Amino acid sequence: MNFVEKIERLTKEFIQTWNDRDFEKLRSFLVPGVVIRSPFVLKILPQSDSDTIQGIDPVMNYFKSLSEHAPQVRFNPDLKEFHKVNRTMRIQGELIDSGKPFQAEYQINEYGKFVRIELTYPEGI
Repeated sequence: MNFVEKIERLTKEFIQTWNDRDFEKLRSFLVPGVVIRSPFVLKILPQSDSDTIQGIDPVMNYFKSLSEHAPQVRFNPDLKEFHKVNRTMRIQGELIDSGKPFQAEYQINEYGKFVRIELTYPEGI
């Protein structure tokens, strides 16, 4: 298995961990200073002044809030596209419930931990 295949496998494991709502394991995928950017940050955390969250505890709070406010948000781990460009991965897939597309761009450090994740939903959720 080459490096790109390992990263793709790690990505699918992260997605499945989210789908299972295994927050303890999900936390283990993240670096302490992880940065998440999503259009749903402002909807789920209206006290936020940005669509970006930084830090493992705020990100985990967002993940838990998202799972409560939008329990249908689950990602199909069978990705439509997976690309590695330098240190950035780009994926396209679909939401399980609605079949609507999502896109993500993210970076993983040398230990297989997520450093930055940016999600977009071209058609909403």
